[in-house]
This record gives sequence, structure tokens and C-alpha cells, in this order.
Amino acid sequence: MALTNIEYGSVASSEVVNNNFQYLDDKISSVSQSLTTNVTALSGSISSLSSVVDNNKTAAEEANEELQESIDDITEDIAAITSTLDSAAYVKESYRSGANWYRLYSDGWIEQGGYIAVGGTNATKDITLFKELADTNACIYVTGTSAYMNGNWDIGVVSGRIISTTTVRVTVGRDGSGGSVYWRVCGMCKSDET
Repeated sequence: MALTNIEYGSVASSEVVNNNFQYLDDKISSVSQSLTTNVTALSGSISSLSSVVDNNKTAAEEANEELQESIDDITEDIAAITSTLDSAAYVKESYRSGANWYRLYSDGWIEQGGYIAVGGTNATKDITLFKELADTNACIYVTGTSAYMNGNWDIGVVSGRIISTTTVRVTVGRDGSGGSVYWRVCGMCKSDET
């Protein structure tokens, strides 16, 4: 069925008018049905998009929570490392002049040492420490220097002993060392020295 053209000012039969109304009524129904179908499809698309947005929003929120947990874990790790570093001893003060030196640590531990000429066989020399020890519960290490004697290189016999909190004694047992020693003392420093 098609729309019949009625000229302006002419009289149309009721059949032509009814057919034209029927044609328009069919077109309105068809357009209405098409709109309803399109609106339904559009509503479905909007619903799908809404679901996708909701899913993405949920995924983003979950990712944000995981990121925040990671940040919290890293913050805790940094705090633990900082705490460990804060409690670790570090060199608080140091001194060096030639072969003589000391290192005082933040926890009161001190290492001090140097080089000294003692003399010949069975020679003894007292050394005044750079920093006073808290007590005589400390370690002393001594090493004799080598010397060329009677056609041979020889390291003499040396020993060391803590005499007091301020003094150590080194001894050359035989002259192979040339009478010189390197010494080192480790222990806790007297508290008013730290």
C-alpha cells in the first residue's frame, strides 16, 4: 500500500482517504516498532556498558587496594631497615697520623693501633693508647716487621700485653724483627671518651 496523492482543493473518495489513513497508521506503527526495537537494543547496550564500567570500577578498586597493600608493605620494610640502620654501629670519630690511628664507633667500641720501633732483642716498650679503654678486657695484636739478617729474611718473635686501660706493652723476643712492631688494640672505650 502507498500513499495516494490528493491535489489541493480536490475531493477524494472515502476509500482513498481511508487508504491514506491506513497507510499513515501502518507507517506510524512501523516507526514505533522500529523505535521500540532500537530503544530496547540501546537499553541492552547501556546495560552492558554499565556492567563493563562496574566491572572495571571493581577491578580498579581491587587494583588500588593491592597497590595500597604493596605501599604499606614497602613502608614497613623501610621502617624496619631504618630501625636496623639506626641500631647499627657506625664510625663516630677517627684519627690517623702516619701509621698511627684509631676508630671510635657509636656503640663505644674502639679499634686503635700503629707502628713503633721497640729496639733490639728482648726490648720492651710501653705504648700510651690514643683513647682510654673501659676495662682491660680487650684484645691486642702485634706483628713484627721482617728484617734481612745473616743472609735470610726473618720475622722476630714479638708479643703484646694490656697493662692498664691506658697502656699496652710490646716486647721483641729476638732481633729478627728489626725491633719494630705493628700493634692493634680492640675493646670498649671508656664512656667519657665516647
